[in-house]
Amino acid sequence: MGPASRWPAATGGLIGALHALLTVSLALSQHVAGLGLTMLATSLASYAYRVSFPKVDTPPTVEPFAPMAWLPIPVLGAQTPLTLLALLLVR
Repeated sequence: MGPASRWPAATGGLIGALHALLTVSLALSQHVAGLGLTMLATSLASYAYRVSFPKVDTPPTVEPFAPMAWLPIPVLGAQTPLTLLALLLVR
């Protein structure tokens, strides 16, 4: 594991420690502190993206899975492979 792969764990640990400080030490509401930290982390990630990639006009997009029209069952044929996998994994 390289040094770059430790950044997400360290960031999560710092945000968790900040959440613990806010909720345990300062007795703030867990919901309010969690929502505030989520908005803070989202804003910081967006800012870091814009600073790291200044010439990118549009953010990257994710191509969705195509529906499985080849399945003979109409309801399942309209679903994606991940939906079918989730249905198969349910007991």
